[in-house]
Amino acid sequence: MLEPDGDTPTKCCFQAKSYIRELAPDEDLTDLRLEEIKLDSRSEQWLVTLGYFRKRSFAIYQSESQATGMGAILKQSGEKLIENRVYKQIALDSETGEFKSMSIREFSHVWNVEAGNSR
Repeated sequence: MLEPDGDTPTKCCFQAKSYIRELAPDEDLTDLRLEEIKLDSRSEQWLVTLGYFRKRSFAIYQSESQATGMGAILKQSGEKLIENRVYKQIALDSETGEFKSMSIREFSHVWNVEAGNSR
Protein backbone atom coordinates (compact mmCIF):
# COMPACT_ATOMS: atom_id res chain seq x y z
CA MET A 1 0.00 0.00 0.00
CA LEU A 2 1.16 3.54 -0.73
CA GLU A 3 1.12 4.60 2.90
CA PRO A 4 0.59 8.30 3.66
CA ASP A 5 4.16 9.11 4.64
CA GLY A 6 6.25 12.14 3.71
CA ASP A 7 7.31 10.60 0.40
CA THR A 8 3.97 9.21 -0.82
CA PRO A 9 2.32 12.51 -1.87
CA THR A 10 5.42 13.31 -3.93
CA LYS A 11 5.24 9.92 -5.65
CA CYS A 12 1.51 10.35 -6.32
CA CYS A 13 2.04 13.80 -7.78
CA PHE A 14 4.81 12.51 -10.04
CA GLN A 15 2.64 9.58 -11.19
CA ALA A 16 -0.41 11.79 -11.82
CA LYS A 17 1.66 14.22 -13.91
CA SER A 18 3.07 11.30 -15.86
CA TYR A 19 -0.41 9.89 -16.52
CA ILE A 20 -1.90 13.21 -17.66
CA ARG A 21 1.00 13.74 -20.09
CA GLU A 22 0.47 10.22 -21.44
CA LEU A 23 -3.32 10.61 -21.76
CA ALA A 24 -3.19 14.03 -23.41
CA PRO A 25 -0.07 14.03 -25.60
CA ASP A 26 -1.40 16.77 -27.90
CA GLU A 27 -2.36 19.08 -25.05
CA ASP A 28 0.04 21.93 -24.25
CA LEU A 29 0.29 21.47 -20.48
CA THR A 30 1.59 24.95 -19.71
CA ASP A 31 2.38 25.56 -16.05
CA LEU A 32 1.27 22.09 -14.87
CA ARG A 33 0.96 22.31 -11.08
CA LEU A 34 -0.24 20.30 -8.13
CA GLU A 35 -3.40 21.94 -6.78
CA GLU A 36 -4.71 19.36 -4.27
CA ILE A 37 -3.90 15.90 -3.03
CA LYS A 38 -5.79 13.72 -0.56
CA LEU A 39 -6.21 10.09 0.40
CA ASP A 40 -9.86 9.07 0.13
CA SER A 41 -10.24 6.27 2.66
CA ARG A 42 -13.70 5.28 1.36
CA SER A 43 -12.57 4.58 -2.20
CA GLU A 44 -9.00 3.72 -1.12
CA GLN A 45 -7.64 6.10 -3.75
CA TRP A 46 -5.27 9.01 -3.84
CA LEU A 47 -7.05 11.96 -5.49
CA VAL A 48 -4.57 14.28 -7.14
CA THR A 49 -5.81 17.53 -8.69
CA LEU A 50 -3.53 19.10 -11.28
CA GLY A 51 -4.04 22.47 -12.93
CA TYR A 52 -2.65 23.86 -16.16
CA PHE A 53 -3.30 26.64 -18.66
CA ARG A 54 -5.16 25.78 -21.84
CA LYS A 55 -4.89 28.14 -24.78
CA ARG A 56 -7.74 28.40 -27.26
CA SER A 57 -7.99 30.55 -30.35
CA PHE A 58 -11.27 32.29 -31.14
CA ALA A 59 -12.25 34.18 -34.28
CA ILE A 60 -13.10 37.86 -33.86
CA TYR A 61 -15.80 39.31 -36.11
CA GLN A 62 -16.76 42.89 -36.80
CA SER A 63 -19.68 44.42 -38.65
CA GLU A 64 -19.16 45.55 -42.24
CA SER A 65 -22.18 47.85 -42.04
CA GLN A 66 -23.97 50.10 -39.57
CA ALA A 67 -26.53 47.38 -38.92
CA THR A 68 -26.43 45.65 -35.55
CA GLY A 69 -27.95 42.50 -34.16
CA MET A 70 -29.34 39.90 -36.56
CA GLY A 71 -29.11 42.29 -39.54
CA ALA A 72 -25.37 42.82 -39.22
CA ILE A 73 -23.07 41.50 -41.92
CA LEU A 74 -19.97 40.19 -40.20
CA LYS A 75 -16.51 39.48 -41.46
CA GLN A 76 -13.67 37.88 -39.58
CA SER A 77 -11.21 40.53 -38.52
CA GLY A 78 -8.71 38.39 -36.65
CA GLU A 79 -8.21 35.91 -33.88
CA LYS A 80 -7.83 36.20 -30.16
CA LEU A 81 -5.95 33.77 -27.98
CA ILE A 82 -7.71 33.11 -24.68
CA GLU A 83 -5.98 31.32 -21.82
CA ASN A 84 -7.84 29.69 -18.95
CA ARG A 85 -6.88 27.41 -16.09
CA VAL A 86 -8.09 23.81 -16.35
CA TYR A 87 -8.21 21.36 -13.44
CA LYS A 88 -8.07 17.58 -13.75
CA GLN A 89 -8.40 15.08 -10.92
CA ILE A 90 -6.41 11.89 -11.23
CA ALA A 91 -7.44 8.93 -9.04
CA LEU A 92 -4.70 6.43 -8.16
CA ASP A 93 -5.14 3.13 -6.35
CA SER A 94 -3.81 3.66 -2.83
CA GLU A 95 -2.15 0.24 -2.70
CA THR A 96 -0.48 0.05 -6.11
CA GLY A 97 -0.48 3.63 -7.41
CA GLU A 98 -2.23 2.32 -10.54
CA PHE A 99 -4.25 4.81 -12.59
CA LYS A 100 -8.00 4.54 -11.95
CA SER A 101 -9.58 7.61 -13.54
CA MET A 102 -9.20 11.17 -14.73
CA SER A 103 -12.03 13.68 -14.42
CA ILE A 104 -12.63 17.38 -14.79
CA ARG A 105 -12.38 19.11 -11.43
CA GLU A 106 -14.66 22.12 -11.12
CA PHE A 107 -14.50 24.50 -8.22
CA SER A 108 -17.67 26.10 -6.85
CA HIS A 109 -15.77 27.80 -4.06
CA VAL A 110 -15.28 31.52 -4.74
CA TRP A 111 -12.93 33.67 -2.69
CA ASN A 112 -13.97 37.27 -2.15
CA VAL A 113 -10.65 39.10 -1.83
CA GLU A 114 -12.15 42.44 -0.78
CA ALA A 115 -14.29 40.94 1.97
CA GLY A 116 -11.57 38.49 3.00
CA ASN A 117 -13.91 35.52 3.04
CA SER A 118 -15.40 32.88 0.83
CA ARG A 119 -18.95 32.47 -0.39
